[in-house]
Amino acid sequence: MRSVVFIVTLTLLTGAVVIGQQDARELAPRVPIVRDLAATRKDVYRLSLAASQFARVIAIQNGVDLQLRAIGPSGDQLIVMDREEGMKGVERVSIIAGAAGEYRVEVTGVNKDAVTGKYEIWLDELREATVTDRTQVAAERTFARGRELHQQPTAAAKRQAVSLYQEALPLWRAAGDRAGEATTLHNLGDLHKLLDEYAQADVAYEEALTLRRALGDQHGEAATLLNIGANYYVQGHKDMALDYFMRALPLWKTVGDPLGEVPTLNNIAVVYGSIGEYQKALIYHRQALPLRQAIGDRVGEALTLNNLGMIYRFLDENDKALAYYSRAQEIRRQLDDRRGEGITLNNMAAVYDELGEFDKALDLYNRSLDIKRALGDKRGEASTLNNVGEAFCWIASSGCASGSTRWSRIGFALRRRVRRTPRSRPSSATSMRR
Repeated sequence: MRSVVFIVTLTLLTGAVVIGQQDARELAPRVPIVRDLAATRKDVYRLSLAASQFARVIAIQNGVDLQLRAIGPSGDQLIVMDREEGMKGVERVSIIAGAAGEYRVEVTGVNKDAVTGKYEIWLDELREATVTDRTQVAAERTFARGRELHQQPTAAAKRQAVSLYQEALPLWRAAGDRAGEATTLHNLGDLHKLLDEYAQADVAYEEALTLRRALGDQHGEAATLLNIGANYYVQGHKDMALDYFMRALPLWKTVGDPLGEVPTLNNIAVVYGSIGEYQKALIYHRQALPLRQAIGDRVGEALTLNNLGMIYRFLDENDKALAYYSRAQEIRRQLDDRRGEGITLNNMAAVYDELGEFDKALDLYNRSLDIKRALGDKRGEASTLNNVGEAFCWIASSGCASGSTRWSRIGFALRRRVRRTPRSRPSSATSMRR
């Protein structure tokens, strides 16, 4: 069978339309403000603080994933907090005024393609700063610096993030913020998994899970169960991965957060597909697709369509496979997702190849090759070259031994070369940052 690419990822995109300072609303103690938030809008709130005053602002997410940015009187950024990933949960940010003046809190959506959702925001605490308050602010700022490094692609940055998260843990404990401690442990698990330190990841995740259960945080519990499952999946422990995914799924349904439910459905489908239980994989991919469409996740919609095409191909239902691949390709073209286009073109070509429609297959393979070469994707180029070589074999005769054409030999050489290049281990199972 020709090489098929099956890649699943959860992408977070940012971007917002700036609202003018004159539109800023004042936050009053314990007076909630309920607002809709479009994905491309920024809401601005102001609060007047005396020197050394402590203020904590809380926002409850209800159908929107948001972040809070605190700005000082001179316009300097104090902190960006995004503790909760998903469309539910509580975001909070703390400020200690270094000088008297007007401070601002800016609220933005994390995903620019998301549908409009609601949130509720208020000034939860306002008082003279105590020692515990100063510890709380130190914990938040240390966590925020760690999170910023966490999102960077290099291993060096991620190791720095590990150090900062470890530095934040005793601060959360001293401040009595167990939710902050649990989130930091969860994120440490993510980092250890990304660094292939699976045993350390498991320890951090289990500590986070224990805390979240003690707090009655079903949203957090579901996220940690999901990531424990992903940690087992990348180690090849598929039965254990499936068990954790299945435990997470009803929790997501209970809290009503599709941003957690979708990757869990996806991961269950991935496991079933990887062990040849294709009908079960179809069930869960089909459940994920309308949820992705409902929340405006176009990137994820294309991924699920591609994966449905792959499953139908394995079931030898090639007409359905091509239909799903074509839908995925159109979305990726609209999004200018060049890497995704290259993947889907390769997958469509493989179907035509197996159907004996070699002219169509070669045209799609060549289009895929052009994209992969333009992106410098040597691994993908090697796979497609091998497929081209096998297609030429069938055109020239009734088939040939694997690797016996010039194109296949070029693909094989490229594969050997890229195997020598260190890389991060890919995973078809999606995790959730918290």
